[in-house]
Amino acid sequence: MNHIILSGRMTRNIELREFAEDKCVGKFTLAVNRNKKDDPADFIDCQVWNKGATTIAKYCGKGCRLLVEGVLNIEKWEKDGVTRSKPVVNVFNFDIIDFRKDDAPAEPVETGEPVVDSVEDDNIPF
Repeated sequence: MNHIILSGRMTRNIELREFAEDKCVGKFTLAVNRNKKDDPADFIDCQVWNKGATTIAKYCGKGCRLLVEGVLNIEKWEKDGVTRSKPVVNVFNFDIIDFRKDDAPAEPVETGEPVVDSVEDDNIPF
């Protein structure tokens, strides 16, 4: 089973590449801390497709904390006769844990849930 869940901060803004009508890929790196404070962070390359990529590009930037879920792939290529490889997480689900103050959206994200401005004591069911 190949399933990975990571929580970390974006080290840079997402690189968004559009390659066809309504098709795009976004690449970013997450800095993921280990269990102990003295251990260095791991820097994990991630890529996300289409609507997920545009959502991250719109609402997240360097320093934004994400929880990502995906599959781990090993990308391989050849350069100067040497085969190279690196791990990349193909993200299929993510949650924005928090924004940096500079990156918070100017308007709220549409969730489809009704917004209640005030609640009267008579409307509370307990």
